[in-house]
Amino acid sequence: MNNKLGKRQVNIVGHPGTGKTTKLGELVYNYVKDNPEDYGERVLGANFSRSAAHALKKSLGSHGMNMGDFKHFRTIHSLAAKVLDLKNVEQFVQPSDCLSFFNEYRIQYEGKNRTIDDIDLYGYVGEPVSIARGNQILGYFQYLKKVFIRDEEITRQIRSHGNSARFKDLGKMSSSFLLSLYYGWENYKRDRGMMDYDDMLQEIVINECPFMDEIEFATVDECQDLSPLQIEVLKIWFQDTEIVYMAGDSMQCLYFFNGSDPNLAYKLDNDDRILLTKSHRVPEIPWGYAKEFAHRNNTYTVDEVKPADKEGDVVWISKERAYDILREEKTDAYVLFRDNASVFKFADECLKRGIYHNGLGRIKSAFDDQFFVWQHNVIAKLFNGIELAYEEVRSIITRIPALEYLKRGVKTDFDKRRGKYWGIGTNQRTLSMEDTHALFYSLFKEKCGSVNELKDIIADPNVMLGNGKRGARKKEFLLSLTSAGAPIMNIKSSIGTYHAAKGRESDNVILFDYLLPKSANMYEENCICFTGLTRTENVDYIVPVTGYDGCGILETVLVG
Repeated sequence: MNNKLGKRQVNIVGHPGTGKTTKLGELVYNYVKDNPEDYGERVLGANFSRSAAHALKKSLGSHGMNMGDFKHFRTIHSLAAKVLDLKNVEQFVQPSDCLSFFNEYRIQYEGKNRTIDDIDLYGYVGEPVSIARGNQILGYFQYLKKVFIRDEEITRQIRSHGNSARFKDLGKMSSSFLLSLYYGWENYKRDRGMMDYDDMLQEIVINECPFMDEIEFATVDECQDLSPLQIEVLKIWFQDTEIVYMAGDSMQCLYFFNGSDPNLAYKLDNDDRILLTKSHRVPEIPWGYAKEFAHRNNTYTVDEVKPADKEGDVVWISKERAYDILREEKTDAYVLFRDNASVFKFADECLKRGIYHNGLGRIKSAFDDQFFVWQHNVIAKLFNGIELAYEEVRSIITRIPALEYLKRGVKTDFDKRRGKYWGIGTNQRTLSMEDTHALFYSLFKEKCGSVNELKDIIADPNVMLGNGKRGARKKEFLLSLTSAGAPIMNIKSSIGTYHAAKGRESDNVILFDYLLPKSANMYEENCICFTGLTRTENVDYIVPVTGYDGCGILETVLVG
């Protein structure tokens, strides 16, 4: 098999904001224009995540193309499921299976609900590494499968504790015990006819399963994030493909824990290279700072890229100033941290200060839930004398036990007769504040005639605003609202990790500097900082590390 993808491989180097997805869209469009017959079956777009696939489809849509015609624009895992004809959730390992397996060994495992849709949306980044030892073990096994692929090499690595440093205290476990767990887990899945998501890719490589259609033209986006296992799958699928375009940026490789190698795709033989040389996003000053991290990784193609036609800025601020920026109503900002724990801590502090925010990537905020925003707005508007909208009222009414609190037929009316109270075909029928407030209270029996009485109803354990701790926290937050709380019209700030911000952009970015992890891979850390600094369209704000000896990596590199 050739050491490249397809008969002809062309690499596209696209640093932040240079439009690599737009370029891929142009290439697909031009190919289809010249080869209009059955292109939906002959063109394939392989992506690390569904968001990347959607971005490419959006680019094609700008050329007037019907995206329904393209059968094979998906993530690699989703394409693999099609190749192996895996359609039912029962064919995949579930959290309950992991719990059952590790319980036999009295090993703690924290259940994580992962589905093929999750993987399509975010890309497959392996088992989340947590304190629970079962998660660490499973994450280790999955990492080895991504990197070493075949069982003989995987077991050799386990025998020598190879590549276990990322998985906390696995080094304290004997290699023979880890090996018995690996064999036991593989047998558990095999006996039940189940696969984990990377098992699909392993089977395709071992059995050399071809793609179901003959592909003549293919694109691969975010190629720097691919694992060795994914690369081998694409080699098999594209053996006879006439041309494959590989687009990526080695400086935006963040999934090292997934087995990604920033240079893996670029080590393949290629027939041509396209370097995109104009960033349409990153301003001059932030780009200059970001280049410092690229140079530390010996990546000098950034020097050939011109920044966006604006100056921008990089400003050092205090944590308190960060809160002030987020309070400004017109601020469109991302707030980025190195780890999830710091995200959750800062997010909780924001809520205490009345600063509302969305989440990024896998990290979700209550305010990402539109239903919860409507529920919040009912209470805030009742407090502040503002008209209520239909969907806002419905979000509360449909959560309240009807027999106990509502007049006869009210809940049914909101479910099936949408126009009865607020008008037909609209959720914003113009009514005065007095009309909507009186109408809202009239839906209840005698037990509700004020905001505080509504909050007493919401406090009822039978009023469910969501499952488990998340639902309890939503209820606790609603019950804490006072007349000082304003309705939520448009939340502009989002909080998450540097990793979650990849592929996104914001007017301003607040970067919390961080101390390097133990045994840090400096190539990886440089990529993380580069990616964070290049999310901005205007200003990067940097919050330095305080309360510890030493400086964070951003301060060390950029200030010295």
